[in-house]
Amino acid sequence: MANRNSNSPSNQLNDIPPEVCKATVDNLKELSQRGRPETETELRERIDQYFDFCATKGFRPGIETLCLALGGISRQILWVWCNGGAGKSQEWVDICNTAKQFIIGFLEQLSMTGKINPANSIFYLKNWAGYSDAVTMEPVSTVKRVLSASELPHLGDMADDAITISDLPQLGDMNDNS
Repeated sequence: MANRNSNSPSNQLNDIPPEVCKATVDNLKELSQRGRPETETELRERIDQYFDFCATKGFRPGIETLCLALGGISRQILWVWCNGGAGKSQEWVDICNTAKQFIIGFLEQLSMTGKINPANSIFYLKNWAGYSDAVTMEPVSTVKRVLSASELPHLGDMADDAITISDLPQLGDMNDNS
């Protein structure tokens, strides 16, 4: 039996109200009922319809739902299309990149206005937009000069400063309180 008080992400699914589940499933089903676009015109129309659908229904745009609206393609296929693979024209590439950029811009605005958790923002922007934590290390170029023998401090005659065992206190002397 699952722990109802668990913070596990999968446990959060148990707390989604049935009406939210139904609306989400209905929206996803509606998005998935279109085939793949064949021409640049169809692609542009489909993407416009997707964003209109999101605005009208209050459905948040995302990469996976965009892929669903484009005929159930995978994120990898969208990536190929955005990078000019699969024999797609430059216009096709530009349309796909604009759609992807629209989603990233949407996410960025939600992030910057505090509408979504910063941890979620970081995750999405790293995965969808290629953001990364960048740490730059500048090389340290300090030059240290070594002293020559004549510049070393003169410590005097070591024989005059030497301590002999007879100079050290004896054990019995250390216990005297006088």
